[in-house]
Amino acid sequence: MHLRSPLAVLRTSAFACAALLPALLAAQPAPQKVLGYTDFGPEARIEEKFLAVPDARRAGEELKELTAAPHMAATTEDPRTAK
Repeated sequence: MHLRSPLAVLRTSAFACAALLPALLAAQPAPQKVLGYTDFGPEARIEEKFLAVPDARRAGEELKELTAAPHMAATTEDPRTAK
């Protein structure tokens, strides 16, 4: 049985959280009043477009591909993963 290092688990978890964060943020309505803005409407529209770009499904697929095989530095999987 091959146990993953705590750092690898942490890195994978962080990537998964980062992949899901835009979806969670996009589900929240834009605030009406934001400190530093007299009218947050234009900025909210820009941020909605920005948050729509990452796709959680695609990020999950990439995560599966990256974690399918160990790719520690100086191993044969390292350059294959970089491609």
